[in-house]
Amino acid sequence: MNLDEKFALAWAKLSQAYAAMYWFHGFNNEHLAVAEASARKALDLEPDLPEAHWALGYCLYWGHYSYNLALKEFEIALSSQPSNTQIIAAIGYVQRQQGNFPQALKNIRRAYDLDPLSHEFATELGLTYLLMREYQNANDYCDRAIDLAPDQPKAYEWKACICLRWQGDMRGARKILEEALQKIKLKDNTGDIAYRLVNIDIYEKKYQDVLDRLASESNGVENMSLLDVLRYALVCRYMGKTEVAEKCFTRARSALKAQVIEKPEEAYLHSFLGIACAGLGLTEEALKEGQRGIDLLPMATERRRGIYRLEDFARINVMVGRYDEAVDQIKRLLAVPGRLSIPLLRLDPAWDDLRNNHRFKKLLESDK
Repeated sequence: MNLDEKFALAWAKLSQAYAAMYWFHGFNNEHLAVAEASARKALDLEPDLPEAHWALGYCLYWGHYSYNLALKEFEIALSSQPSNTQIIAAIGYVQRQQGNFPQALKNIRRAYDLDPLSHEFATELGLTYLLMREYQNANDYCDRAIDLAPDQPKAYEWKACICLRWQGDMRGARKILEEALQKIKLKDNTGDIAYRLVNIDIYEKKYQDVLDRLASESNGVENMSLLDVLRYALVCRYMGKTEVAEKCFTRARSALKAQVIEKPEEAYLHSFLGIACAGLGLTEEALKEGQRGIDLLPMATERRRGIYRLEDFARINVMVGRYDEAVDQIKRLLAVPGRLSIPLLRLDPAWDDLRNNHRFKKLLESDK
């Protein structure tokens, strides 16, 4: 580009690269700014360039969750390149985030049919079916993705999730993830697998192992990330280690309050703050922050990620003893595509305080 400032395609590709850096490597706002500026520069130079509209679509999709606007840009790009599988799939990914699963499935499958050797599209089909709770189809596509690219991590992750959500099979899920660790070449790609292995330890109630692992991976409790501090606190709560849990919840609450001031529109920060407050017995503040997370990212919008905030609020309600409210929220989550399932509800100690609630017990028996 230094050789040709008017090379529009190069600006578009630069935008795509920086957008990917933003999404996959830490949500650095400087990366997003470069991505957006580069896409706009490409469009200024060549308004009909499909790659420029494609690039701007990803800025809108990843950077701002502006799904309808992103779809418009992808559709413009597709009109010039109707067989471009990456654009077709991108449309499907956005539709999936909007909760439009039938149309999302149609487009991702279309991309896969045009490129059946793509492990990416096979993996994304596996994920889509997983969220739809069509577990056999999900498993088949994950197996296909692993056959195509045995050194890539995501299909193993989703296959392990299938074991847990479909059958409550912790041993099978662990085996899949441990196999993945042996086959993945780039060890930088194993962070999410380690996270899921910790979850299985939690489901198996190997709580001390979880605490040891979290502390070891961060070179001490004092060096843990905010998310790990919150997980550490929750596990201590499950173990009855109230003093340690209180210290960690207090630390998490303090850090989250500062982040909420800096980024007041980030829904997940309010939800996490609500969990920390619930852990400290601050019921009114916990419910206020949990509700704020939902208000910022409700399920009824085009942003499907609102289901995560509702799940967080259900957890908060359990922690503060509002069990019927929590069951109402769980039932709502089970009625839409998502990650909760009856077998997973049986495993996760986050719901242990509901075990004697007659409505929750009836819910757990509903899939028998």
